[in-house]
Amino acid sequence: MKGYKLLRLGVIVFLIWLGFVIYTQKPSERKAARAPWIVIAFDGRYYIVDERGKIYATVSPDDADGPIVSCVDLEELEIRKEDMDKLKAIPSVLKCKSVSEVCVRKNLVIMEKGIMLYFHKWNELERYFEDFEKLLPYISPRSVLELFEGGNLVIIKGGWKWQGMSFTPP
Repeated sequence: MKGYKLLRLGVIVFLIWLGFVIYTQKPSERKAARAPWIVIAFDGRYYIVDERGKIYATVSPDDADGPIVSCVDLEELEIRKEDMDKLKAIPSVLKCKSVSEVCVRKNLVIMEKGIMLYFHKWNELERYFEDFEKLLPYISPRSVLELFEGGNLVIIKGGWKWQGMSFTPP
């Protein structure tokens, strides 16, 4: 009978300790863990990922609020740390409405009108992305561009909308 009372006391102490741990955790930390951050494409499905890189739901591609991130590597339902570091380096790109896809392994951003932008460094993309966005209306659809260090932009295929047009000054 004494062992039963001791076991019951141990369970009660454990439950009190567990309640204290849950109570002292900040509500903002609990919410932030599940806030949708990006939508990734992996193995033919689309998943919502939170700020920590953890997958927590499947979703339709139509539900994506920003660009879809593809070509990522997963480890146990979590985006690999190296890929997460790359994605966290480009917050303005992930919020941009004119970006439709970010391919991590290929260092590629696909924009509206099928414009493809290859780049070499993730921090260079973030630094010069706003300037590149200002050029979008003047770039021909389905153009392929490459962003080099220092913000140098090279047109590989396609060009500017005004190329091949005749211009007569007034």
